[in-house]
Amino acid sequence: MVFTPQRPFSGADIGRPERRQKFCLRVPLASTKDKGIGARSYAAFGSEVTSEMVLRTKSRLVMRCLCVVLAASFGSAAVAQSGEWTVVLNKKQAASYEEHKTRTGHKAFALSPDGAWGRSHGFETPAMAQTRALSFCRSFMRAKQRDCIVFSIDGKRVAPAVVPTKKVTALYKPIHAKNAAAVFGLAFGDFTGNKTKAKAEAAAFASGTIDKDGLQRSARLEDLLRGRSLMTKTNKPFFLWFSETGGEQNGRASSGILVSHFASWIATPNGLVCMFDAFWDNGNPIGDRCLYIDSIANGQVRFAWTSSIGRSHKAQLLQGDARFAAVR
Repeated sequence: MVFTPQRPFSGADIGRPERRQKFCLRVPLASTKDKGIGARSYAAFGSEVTSEMVLRTKSRLVMRCLCVVLAASFGSAAVAQSGEWTVVLNKKQAASYEEHKTRTGHKAFALSPDGAWGRSHGFETPAMAQTRALSFCRSFMRAKQRDCIVFSIDGKRVAPAVVPTKKVTALYKPIHAKNAAAVFGLAFGDFTGNKTKAKAEAAAFASGTIDKDGLQRSARLEDLLRGRSLMTKTNKPFFLWFSETGGEQNGRASSGILVSHFASWIATPNGLVCMFDAFWDNGNPIGDRCLYIDSIANGQVRFAWTSSIGRSHKAQLLQGDARFAAVR
């Protein structure tokens, strides 16, 4: 199951006026049961989509190959370089916005004075739609470009005529661990687990000796994880996002981003963290999974999956939601 977390359509105008480069971008698309995820998925990087071919369907996954022409654009004349922007859509942003206005459900449109844009529709709330559109717009930016703004929500313009601009100094795109800490910041707080006791808890839970209600809970460790992302520091990182109740696991794969969800989770005083009723993004069940957190110190984490508790991994605890592109 492969899934791109940013579901809206997006685009960007970048390049040089004297050069046009044609390339093919493979974009993984998948259905989802995640609440708040848009009903449809689109992805385009660049300005003009010259062809689109459905290659194959496998395990409910559609791989589309979009051949894109990167055309030069330095924005409209309305872009002020002095730190303010008179908000005027360029031709490609305007064309995308016209199509966007026909979409149903809660929707949003975001754009950058330097040419990127992102749009979303079919969400449960305007806030969800706004978050996804802004994230997807940022996923097509580059460092030192000016940040995206929300242009419209539910088809109504919310951007003022003139807005201050902010140049991006650090940019995070899912899933790249290198810039994550610079953008989100590391979470403060310390914790030390007890491997022997956590291993015994995991064994008792796996054997059915105790159920999830029988696991002692640690408010301290849960507070450390809630609303944060635990991300590994590898070439192909993955992260766990812990929401108020459930969460997600996202991981890089050669074909895209693998996504699974869990309905609920708890953490024990010994460092056992269990995620319950997990399922893949296409709805196929996974079941319950547990990991052991050995230590957290100044945002640096050492943990192990209980299935291989002797094999430790390094991670970082981020103060933010790594599912979405973000800037600083």
